[in-house]
Amino acid sequence: MDIFSWAQDKVMGFLGDWLNRLTGITNLILNPIAGIVRTIQGGKVWSGRGADKFIQELTGNTKNELTQVEQIGKQWHDGIKKASDVMFQAMQSTNQMVAGLFEDVNKI
Repeated sequence: MDIFSWAQDKVMGFLGDWLNRLTGITNLILNPIAGIVRTIQGGKVWSGRGADKFIQELTGNTKNELTQVEQIGKQWHDGIKKASDVMFQAMQSTNQMVAGLFEDVNKI
């Protein structure tokens, strides 16, 4: 394995771990919120327009914002992966061209 492949593996591993942690944090936040919403929707703890607005806030804005952060993280990860793949392909092409040039030079 060359140094570029090693570095690529390390960076993508780090980003994959980071993305998994981001998803985990999102779940840690959203799961209790879902429990709160279920409790309030039952009407035994709180009811009325205030309760409805509170539920809308929790299920709407909070969830949407966390989902947006997670999506941005995934897009960032995917963008870096694509750039890494392009660099790796360029490096392979360059190595093949250099190897071909060395073969030509050795024939002389």
